[in-house]
Amino acid sequence: MKELAFFLKQNIINKQPFYFIFVSSVFIIVLGVINMHYEKCIIVEGRSDMMKLAPIFAEEVKIVCTNGTISEDALLELLEPYEECELYTFFDADQSGDKLRKLMKRIYSEATHLNVPKTYMEVANAPRKVLAQLLKEAKFSVHKEYLV
Repeated sequence: MKELAFFLKQNIINKQPFYFIFVSSVFIIVLGVINMHYEKCIIVEGRSDMMKLAPIFAEEVKIVCTNGTISEDALLELLEPYEECELYTFFDADQSGDKLRKLMKRIYSEATHLNVPKTYMEVANAPRKVLAQLLKEAKFSVHKEYLV
């Protein structure tokens, strides 16, 4: 039972969809799927980008990592659960980031593309204050302590 409680707590904290179940001594009843809804989804290249951006947001935003270069099919599969969201990209200012940006523009033309200043080249290298300003200009709610 402790394992179930831990599982539920972790999935609620991480806002992952999961099946909520009732366990009795005789049978298991699946009560339904709890699915967290996001209005905005931002796509980044890697975990370090996600870790850099996550504390800045003062609203619920789903951050999805491509983990570097990704195929068209893999990108479609990765973003399918978030197609109803407002889509944003925040890729590095390098060759890999340019490839992802082109792919996103072709598949999800409605996505808004945020650009890290070439001074920093990578999202993970940019100061949070710079990132917060760019996110605020894109109409994200950001924590005030990150604003210049």
